[in-house]
Amino acid sequence: MLKKIKLLLFALLGVISYTIIFFILRIGLKYIPSFFLWSDYKLICNIYSMPMYFIDVIYYIFGMIVTTHGIINLFLISKENHKAQNMKTRKPEKLIKTGFYSRARHPMYGTFMIINLGLFLSIRSLWSILIIILFFTIKYISTDYEEKNELIKIFGNNYKEYREEVSNKFFLPIYKVYIIISVILTIVGISIFIW
Repeated sequence: MLKKIKLLLFALLGVISYTIIFFILRIGLKYIPSFFLWSDYKLICNIYSMPMYFIDVIYYIFGMIVTTHGIINLFLISKENHKAQNMKTRKPEKLIKTGFYSRARHPMYGTFMIINLGLFLSIRSLWSILIIILFFTIKYISTDYEEKNELIKIFGNNYKEYREEVSNKFFLPIYKVYIIISVILTIVGISIFIW
């Protein structure tokens, strides 16, 4: 029962933090050149002189689901991760091969990426797509470096075997569905923006 209450609180935290950051970003976008995807599509209302279109509701709900799911998973993955690391040095002491780590080698990084995807995609701006691409690229490069220069040194052949067993680097299976939906929304939004 206590575990369900904790998950519910994490979900509530996800929804509240997502909503606050969403509106801060949308208000901030009023002060830079606007590159909104799906522009001028069925205005529903204005919130603090910020137009909210029907498509904003779709992006908002999708972004909230993705971000909240990511925040819940982030807490669960952190719990797994902290059991295996030295809290003083912040270095791993044992290789985790169970739970989330049986489905992705770096589920925490993948979850950070998904949280950012949900948040930035929901504001439906070309600026946010650039930020997502930049963030994904930096995370990919830094993770490659970490695997080659830290994890293989710490765990040796054990990590190389694990890398072959778990070929999925970042994303849990549901995250791949989120990415596909995001790509479809973005492609359609860009094509409408261009024409």
